[in-house]
Amino acid sequence: MLRPSQGIKAAIRLSLAVMLSFCGATSTGAAAGLQKAERLVIHYHSGTFELVSRMTIRKVLPGSIAFADTTIQHSGSWFELQSATGANLYRRMMQPPQTIYVEALEDSTSGRYVRQEATVPDRTFVLLVPLRDDAVQVAFYGPPVAAAGKRAGTQLLGSISLR
Repeated sequence: MLRPSQGIKAAIRLSLAVMLSFCGATSTGAAAGLQKAERLVIHYHSGTFELVSRMTIRKVLPGSIAFADTTIQHSGSWFELQSATGANLYRRMMQPPQTIYVEALEDSTSGRYVRQEATVPDRTFVLLVPLRDDAVQVAFYGPPVAAAGKRAGTQLLGSISLR
């Protein structure tokens, strides 16, 4: 019998698998245990990315995302840890760097919250990536800043150098 926390974890894993299959991506599996990783603090400003700080940590990281079909244009946002030749070493989905989400009261009587989306010129966020000797950059992919819809084709938004 599953404990409540195990049931929640199983539901989260199932939900993640369903979401990934919906967008044509699969996870290559999580690492078997603790591994060396880097916590990267990134500042996004009007289309540019800057590495603010980095720290080596030990962490269990989720597996890399692999797209089911690499010959088609994808939508969504992700980052890739890349080698000197541009080969993908690690990929994870992320929220677009220019987008933030805020929960606010719908009205004072209902007590319900609504999720609101806003576009911002500045944002600081954290990424966790495996620490690899062959990793030289992190590349960011997503819809163009001026894209009208969520399904806009993805493009390279920018990158930061790690070496």
